[in-house]
Amino acid sequence: MEQVDRIGFFDGHNDTLKNLYLSGRDFFKWNEMGHIDIPRARKAGMQGGLFAILCIAQHPEQRQFGYGLTIDENSWEVAYPERLDYDYAIEFTMEILNFTLNMVNSCEHIKIIYDYQDILESINQDKLAIVLHFEGAEAIKNDLCNLEFYYEKGLRSLGPV
Repeated sequence: MEQVDRIGFFDGHNDTLKNLYLSGRDFFKWNEMGHIDIPRARKAGMQGGLFAILCIAQHPEQRQFGYGLTIDENSWEVAYPERLDYDYAIEFTMEILNFTLNMVNSCEHIKIIYDYQDILESINQDKLAIVLHFEGAEAIKNDLCNLEFYYEKGLRSLGPV
């Protein structure tokens, strides 16, 4: 493969997939109400990144930014959301994963990255490289028996906590 001849940037972490899934906004049109969209990514020179899949709290009242954070003049305290139910974590993760795979399959401008060669190809083909990342391991079974399944779907990065 030829060497990539242009310099762009590769994002180390973003929450675009969760935000797209929850908001329904269009990833392929300019939209200033989100982390990333294809037109702005191209204009900025973004070549790819780690696109996080985060399993959010089960209860809507625990989802708002800053939930449980109390600050006064002398201290701060966080009341963390309750532990995620395992079945919910798998279901929600699979919803975002399937949403992402469907989006990628419907667009020639983005590519799921499985290995280093895929990164080079996506840059040379002017596609946005999506490295799937799990932010948290709630959807992975304790014995890791479903980790290979996620790997086959494209998971390449994991932040366990």
